[in-house]
Amino acid sequence: MAVLDDVLNHILNLSTGREEDYDELHRKLSDQAENLRSLSTTTATGHEEPPPLLRVSRDTLHLPEHTLGVLHLLTAQAPTVSVHHASSHREHFLGVCEVFLVKFDPDQAARAVKEFAELVHRYTDLLGHSPPSDAGPGGAGGGEEADDSSMGHGNLGEEAEVAAETAHQPAQEDAAPAPTRPLPAVKDLVRGLLPLETAARTLVTDPHCLTPVHPDLLQVCLGAGRLQQAVDFVRERPIYRVDPAATGVVALDVLRYFYYAGMAFLSLQHLHDAVDCFKAVISTPAQALSAVAVEAYRKLVLAHALLPTPAKPLPASPSPSSSPSSSGPSASSTIAAAQTRALLPPKTSPIVARSIRQHALPYHDILTAAQAEDAERVRGLLSQHADTLTAHQNMGLAQQILDQIPVRKLRQLARTFVALSLQDVAEHTGSATPAAAEHMVLDQVAKGGVSATIDDVAQMVYFDDDRMDNQIGSTASIVRLDEELKLVMNLADRVKAFDLRISSAPEYMSKAWKGGGRAGLGRGGGRGGLGLRSASTVVAGGDGGRRGAEQSRGGGGKGRE
Repeated sequence: MAVLDDVLNHILNLSTGREEDYDELHRKLSDQAENLRSLSTTTATGHEEPPPLLRVSRDTLHLPEHTLGVLHLLTAQAPTVSVHHASSHREHFLGVCEVFLVKFDPDQAARAVKEFAELVHRYTDLLGHSPPSDAGPGGAGGGEEADDSSMGHGNLGEEAEVAAETAHQPAQEDAAPAPTRPLPAVKDLVRGLLPLETAARTLVTDPHCLTPVHPDLLQVCLGAGRLQQAVDFVRERPIYRVDPAATGVVALDVLRYFYYAGMAFLSLQHLHDAVDCFKAVISTPAQALSAVAVEAYRKLVLAHALLPTPAKPLPASPSPSSSPSSSGPSASSTIAAAQTRALLPPKTSPIVARSIRQHALPYHDILTAAQAEDAERVRGLLSQHADTLTAHQNMGLAQQILDQIPVRKLRQLARTFVALSLQDVAEHTGSATPAAAEHMVLDQVAKGGVSATIDDVAQMVYFDDDRMDNQIGSTASIVRLDEELKLVMNLADRVKAFDLRISSAPEYMSKAWKGGGRAGLGRGGGRGGLGLRSASTVVAGGDGGRRGAEQSRGGGGKGRE
């Protein structure tokens, strides 16, 4: 135990609050990482006693004073903790981690962001596994690291998919998922919500900066069925900044965060928000196609098929330039290619844009049938691709598309007719009976999808467009518009500040002087157009600003002070 004594002395002596001492402590503990890992396998004296590293972290060191030391000890212990250990071993580790995540000092943790990320991911991994007494014979071990294809840690990634798949309506938020294999108890996941959310809010001072904790928090929220909590967190703290050096975040964290955010929005029927999140996943710069991007694209296609009124109609038939006789697989492929071009964000990496469509061809067929409001075609495609959709855990989402088609037809009727009999509504929407049509109308009135009244005696439906128009000026609509405007103004201020910071950065100035006119500085040394002024200032300056920018690009114009 001499190594542990030396490490403990370093932690106690160097946790002084001075920056240089923390830097020295981090260096010494990093040098002792291998020795600490060897100590992590040491067996405790008693079955109920924690291993030495956990015991020291819990009983000898104190938070937040010894944050850096506890972080290194827990990181060394983390790989050895598995669901195959005794339940007490796992519980000791989870308990110490939860205290650490709530009480840690962010200034000390910032010196070891890589270790912090590893610890959070391992903690989340263990939350997603039941102890041996609860796990079935097919339970996975906890020692494997997450990879890109799993989109999570252990079996919790699949659990989040199952929970979101089975809880797509707000009223079902707290309903337990229908498992196909042993799943961890919801209470095991709920226990991680407070520590993870506290860590996500504490690690960095900028509330709009992504951390490695963000995706794990959303993953646990989805697995526990706390969909509204995930949505509230995402909306309260929109992400505008990613800083790997300050937070230890990696590309997979970015992909997982926006993917799980999209899942939460999609599960609660916030379709436009879900589409934005899935597009953020797909448009993340990449040198290869990732499994997360493929899953996000599949759900993006299904989300577009669910939109009641898509912002931009997608191609649903071959282009006029194609042969009139084209049909079958070639026509389907042509439509899918056109839909992909319309769906993908403009800045999508070329490698992603070229190959992602091939992983979602059945989904494009479903989208085409949904846009044509062909319920029988959609039903046939769901039956034809049932195995694929089930394997991708998208069958429930695809089934919603079939359920949405009569609703779309009803809304079209509301825009076209003033009054219709329930029998006509049933025939136009494909409802089995007038009673089913009446139920659908009442449901849509309750949800605000249409405005209508039903005459039970005459069996007539009267659509009221004026009442729907009046909702635009309602108090709720005005409040929401005000909130959206505040978000847009805040984002505009951030863009302007970012632009000014880049324009005045020494690196930018150096390149600007070396590049001459190409960088926006006149060769004569004067300021021109985009020189030391921000791009937003030039835009606001109208024609004068544009002329200044053109002179600057020419390289010889005199700039204005």
